[in-house]
Amino acid sequence: MIVKGSFQLARPLESGAAGSDTRLAELVCNQEADVLFVLPGYDYTFRESVRRAALLSALYSKDMNRPLIPVVFSWPSLGMWTKYEKDRERASASGDAIALAMQGMAKCKGRRIHLVAHSTGAHALQHALNSSRHKLKGRIFETVILAAADTDHDALDSPNKLGRLARVAKSVHCYINARDYALKYAQVAMVQPDRLGDDPGGAPLGNNFKGRIAIVDCRNVDFKWWEPNRWAPWRDELRHQYYRMNPTVIRDIQEAIHGKRKRQGRYRLVESGPTRHFPPERSPR
Repeated sequence: MIVKGSFQLARPLESGAAGSDTRLAELVCNQEADVLFVLPGYDYTFRESVRRAALLSALYSKDMNRPLIPVVFSWPSLGMWTKYEKDRERASASGDAIALAMQGMAKCKGRRIHLVAHSTGAHALQHALNSSRHKLKGRIFETVILAAADTDHDALDSPNKLGRLARVAKSVHCYINARDYALKYAQVAMVQPDRLGDDPGGAPLGNNFKGRIAIVDCRNVDFKWWEPNRWAPWRDELRHQYYRMNPTVIRDIQEAIHGKRKRQGRYRLVESGPTRHFPPERSPR
């Protein structure tokens, strides 16, 4: 957890440790703001995960007049892009500990809690939702953002995958991009089914969510960005980081989190022309 206004870190949670979920709730509830619970993707070190959570809380609360407290669960990624398979195993094994942390969040009454799961973070979320040690009850999350989710295309309709989100989330926004090359690589390298965050095509998408889900197509957003003090434009070459790098997508997520988005049906297309956005950090995977 990052305590508001600083980079003070809470003592790491130990899965099953007595009172650890209560301690987390106490730390969060003492802050006068909503909570942004972040599950990062693969190839993130602990420090990168902390920076990313702080960045997202700043991006998604900017101009919204409602701050977000960043809470990050940094599952033990090896922090190497060549260790994708090992990272998936570690994300899976973190399910019980993530579920315990979420139970702590549920004890924080009077605070709206939002969840952002990016890439392999959605795979970790899937195992947390299906934890046998720590059962999640009630609508814990106000909003769930699935960004470039690296999980099977039918995950939202499978009770053994992400289908249980229907029980713990009031609304779910799934951001997809049919030109996400990182997910295409993951699919081929691991001989996996189509990925949810790539393009689920004709797969069923959250039929059990009863109107509380939106599929957001980001294939047409601009993937260029300019770094200060450089002449040449840089790109999100893998088209996998739009949830934090493209201003139009960021604005869409802001509106989803802060309840400013009018109902536009189950599917919406996000488009943007060339924009200049200065990421405040380097672009890890």
